[in-house]
Amino acid sequence: MFADLESGLESAYGLREVVVVADAPDSEQATLTRLGTAAAGLLTRRLSSGDRLGLAWGATMAAMTDAVQVGAADCAEVVQLDGSTSSVAYRTRGEYIVNHCAEMLKATPYPLSAPLFADAATVRSLRKDSLISQTIDRGRACDIAMFSVGDLTTASTLLRGSFIESDVLAGLVAAGAVGDACGRYFDLDGAEIDTPLAKRTVAVELDQLRKCPCTAVVAGGERKHEAILGAVRGGLVDVLVTDDAAASWLLDQAEQPTKAGAS
Repeated sequence: MFADLESGLESAYGLREVVVVADAPDSEQATLTRLGTAAAGLLTRRLSSGDRLGLAWGATMAAMTDAVQVGAADCAEVVQLDGSTSSVAYRTRGEYIVNHCAEMLKATPYPLSAPLFADAATVRSLRKDSLISQTIDRGRACDIAMFSVGDLTTASTLLRGSFIESDVLAGLVAAGAVGDACGRYFDLDGAEIDTPLAKRTVAVELDQLRKCPCTAVVAGGERKHEAILGAVRGGLVDVLVTDDAAASWLLDQAEQPTKAGAS
C-alpha cells in the first residue's frame, strides 16, 4: 500500500528496510497496534534460530510483543536493553516484554533487573553486580536490537511516569534533545546529549546500538517525528517501522539541510 513511501525512505536515508502502516490520527492505540503487528512480522522474517535479540520496553514494544505468534520464529536469547521501573503498567515493563517474547520465540530470557535511572553512585554499584553487568554485555552484543524512540512531550512514557525531574527535562530541552532511545537522549542529528542524566542511566549505550548488525526502530505519531529523524540521522536505524504520516514528513525532511550542515 505504501511501497513508494517505503522505497523513498530507504533511498533517501540509506535504510535497509522500511515498513509503513496506515496512521490512525484519531486513535493512538490503533496506530500502536498497527505498528506492533508490522514490527512482529518484520521480526519473525529477520530472526534466525541462533540470534540474540535485544528489546527495549514501553507501549510500542509491548504492542509488538503482543503481536508475536508462538512458533512464528525462534531465536537463542531475548535480552532487555534498558532498565525498567515498577511504576508503569505491567504489560509495558521490560520483564514482561522480554519474558513473553522469549516464550513466543522459544528463547532464553535475560531481563535487566535494574532501574532505568538512579543516582550516579547507585548506577556505579549496579554495574558491579555480575548479573546486571552480564545482561548489559549481552545487550551490547545483540544480533538484532529492536526499540522505539521517545519524545520530550508530556505524553511520552518517561515524562508521563515522572521518571525525569522537571529541571532535568528543562536541561535536556535547552541542550537540544529531541528524543531518546533506551533512555539515552539525543539531538536532531542523533548525537547523545551530554548531561548528568547519562551517568545515571542503566542501559546499553547509543554507540553500542550503532554497532549492532541490525537495529530496528518502531515508532510513529506526530509527536515522535523529530525523535525518529534524529535516530535516523544518527545512524541508530537500519530498519524502520513507522506510519504513513511520519514517513511523508521524513521524506520532506530529507530535502532539507541537517542542523550541522546549516550552521
